[in-house]
Amino acid sequence: MPGQRLPMRKIRDVLRLSADGMSKRKIAASLSIGATAAGDCIRRSRRAGLTGRCLRI
Repeated sequence: MPGQRLPMRKIRDVLRLSADGMSKRKIAASLSIGATAAGDCIRRSRRAGLTGRCLRI
């Protein structure tokens, strides 16, 4: 069963931390979200063509 959507702020934080080289597990722990949710955000951003350089906000 799908959970609630992440707010845009959390998505932005996931992508920023990922671009800085942090692992999915560490990102999830630091933002109090699931590792799967963090991985989904990262995977979807890559599918959309966003690179680490674009994500350094």
